[in-house]
Amino acid sequence: MAASKSFVVGNTVRFKNTIKVDDVLTDPSTVTFLVEEPDGTDQAITEASATTGIHTGTFKPTQSGWHKVSFTGAGNSADYVRERQFYVATSQQTTDA
Repeated sequence: MAASKSFVVGNTVRFKNTIKVDDVLTDPSTVTFLVEEPDGTDQAITEASATTGIHTGTFKPTQSGWHKVSFTGAGNSADYVRERQFYVATSQQTTDA
């Protein structure tokens, strides 16, 4: 059984988002990555575009619990909003299989 990816407070979380228009990788004019932490505060993610249509970002969580990340793009016919949730633990958990 493959180990699942886990996130821990203080460790870097990496995000990757792919944007396509008509199956062609495309960059919107603006891209925003935003994380809503468990206490409701929003944190901007440091974003970098590695290549056209592929955007990456990093975030270092300071709180445990459920987080929501929003990827928003606007302009250049590549308007979109995508949201995902992820869980951050206070420490690395291990279990016996």
